[in-house]
Amino acid sequence: MKSNKGFTLIELLAVIVILAIIALIATPMILGVVEDARKSAAASSANGYIDAVEKQIMIKAMDNETLGTGVLTKTDLSSVNVKGDEPDSVSVAICGDEVTSYSLVFGKYKITKENGGAASKNDVVTVTSGTAADTATACTTSGSGSTGTATTTTGD
Repeated sequence: MKSNKGFTLIELLAVIVILAIIALIATPMILGVVEDARKSAAASSANGYIDAVEKQIMIKAMDNETLGTGVLTKTDLSSVNVKGDEPDSVSVAICGDEVTSYSLVFGKYKITKENGGAASKNDVVTVTSGTAADTATACTTSGSGSTGTATTTTGD
């Protein structure tokens, strides 16, 4: 007698249906991880750019010069040397010798920092979708020191 080895059509269809269900469940999770990684990369690029701006401020201060005070754009910050990605759009508020707030655009991600003072662990840094940097508000001097904030608007 001849013995048939193999799978029936029903068994193969059942396996295909199970694999399709797994793919439908896993795909959104994988896409979410990829999107989070892109946002993190944009935030890291922003941190690197602001670090380069702050280093340039200190270099200028050592030469008794200033990079600028108030709200600076990408054109104003052309002397900043950056390794890696440069932002597409820039708005940085500088008070004295520190960056108080900023709004940067890397690709389709807008990164803003608002805290009104020097960098600290309490900074509020947000990553949203956007193609144009919000305008950082120029610093104002009060009796106890200087403050600055980045205005937050909805943009795409």
